[in-house]
Amino acid sequence: MLLHTRRTLLLALMSLNMTPFVVRARELPPLFKTIPRADSVISEARSLIKTRIRGLFNTYSYDLTENESDIGFETSIYFHSQLEMKCASREIPKQGLVATIHYSMERGDGVLRETFTYIGCSPDEGMVEVIETRGRDLKGIPKDQLVRSLSVDTRSFELKENETRRFYGLYDLQNVEIFTTLIEKPSELNESAQFYVRTIDFLSMALERDASEDNIRWRCSLSPITFTDKKESGSHGPRHYRLWRPERVSGRSMEELQVEYQKRPSEHLTFLSSKSTSPISENAFQKEFTESILNLTMSEVAAMVEYIIYTFPSVEEKGVSKLKSARLIQELQNQVRLIERRTNLDAVVDYLRSLINAIDSETILIEDRRQKER
Repeated sequence: MLLHTRRTLLLALMSLNMTPFVVRARELPPLFKTIPRADSVISEARSLIKTRIRGLFNTYSYDLTENESDIGFETSIYFHSQLEMKCASREIPKQGLVATIHYSMERGDGVLRETFTYIGCSPDEGMVEVIETRGRDLKGIPKDQLVRSLSVDTRSFELKENETRRFYGLYDLQNVEIFTTLIEKPSELNESAQFYVRTIDFLSMALERDASEDNIRWRCSLSPITFTDKKESGSHGPRHYRLWRPERVSGRSMEELQVEYQKRPSEHLTFLSSKSTSPISENAFQKEFTESILNLTMSEVAAMVEYIIYTFPSVEEKGVSKLKSARLIQELQNQVRLIERRTNLDAVVDYLRSLINAIDSETILIEDRRQKER
């Protein structure tokens, strides 16, 4: 499958056979806690994905297959409905396949490549997340923790101590780029991140420290993107997002925001905007960033993801969830009867051990909502 030229160049740069330098992890002052970082923007792009994937594990039964090699491994997770249902205009039979997750991890030459492919009820629609990290002693998701990582998903994309560059890309199954990010640490004191929607750059961030780290500067340049031609001509029906036309927001030139941190003589932050000749308040800063990025460009990203999410099964059908737990309840009731009759107790012990192993390996997921014992 052909890749976008820009994406190819980005990944080629990451694959250069060079010995990466190690950048020490540096904690930012607590005052920076509310300042946007790459994680906060990527989380916006992934929000609907995380919610739906987590819901799949909570709602449907699943099985998986694994393949391992010298440089990594692949895992496929298949979700099945225990009821007949309709999904993406398709009739799904009992025990029918409703969703699939493919994960692959490869490691070599100082580069870790991870790919997540999500497919719902329609084999023609889905999403692909590509994560490529450069650094030293890189580690992907451990094979025995993949299910937990997907079902909980608290992953951070900020660069760690041993990492110098990370590319994150979100695509559909036809390789149409939806959202991408490149995060870099060009030096021990500096960080940068560039964000794109449908191949168009709309946001850049940079973090600069002096050697003493008494002075830190965060700055970003933003140029919001919206999409037009969302409906078919002469009708009110929606057009496929691949036909939407991206454009800069009218009347909004490139804007710049800046945050300056000074530790001495007293620790404080100063907020600046290219729209103002004097410092602005933190509330004004947060409002400008939210309105320009989250409420405009990132809401367009969410609309494209939602278009694909529509082809995934619902995760709000309580009847499905109850039926999923019916097998476990029935098995436990059978064991209770054996104990009451004092027959075949060895089989009960074997069952309980297998149950413990299934819970421990997260083949069976349990959410314990009981009150803590005093």
